Amino acid sequence: MNEVSVCAAVGRVVRTTWQVPFSRCDAFGHLAAPAYLELAIDHRMEAVLEQLGFDTVAHARDSGTAFVLRQARLDFRRPAALGEVLVVESWIDALRGERMQVEVRIRPLQGGSDHARLSLESTTMDLRSGRPIPLPERLPRAREIDLASLPWAEDHPRNAP
Repeated sequence: MNEVSVCAAVGRVVRTTWQVPFSRCDAFGHLAAPAYLELAIDHRMEAVLEQLGFDTVAHARDSGTAFVLRQARLDFRRPAALGEVLVVESWIDALRGERMQVEVRIRPLQGGSDHARLSLESTTMDLRSGRPIPLPERLPRAREIDLASLPWAEDHPRNAP
């Protein structure tokens, strides 16, 4: 079976772009607060499948093992505006037992300072028992990927010379 090492993915950045739609804005024309978390979660689902080759939904269905969001921390830096194109970048920052720490950065496509940073912690759960289980060392790939071609997170320790 074609698999990807979870440890080998630590520190590797996946990226997507997204344009702020009217339906996600507040009365001031800024991306509404809840939309940042939704954007981060949607980005992870899309990017992990497309760039890491791992289908989390199929894996949960087939194996009974899911990655459940346990905690989210959102640090707003400056508002994103209606129509603005954003770059969303994320990486696994750390693995501990049954927990995975993912960092997310949301910034403008045209450069400039970050709009927001998020820290997402998930727990690996056995869906049958509802109990946490250790993170698997390897995960099945839905498609072939070249993990080494993905960039390192700028501030991740594995990026150090």
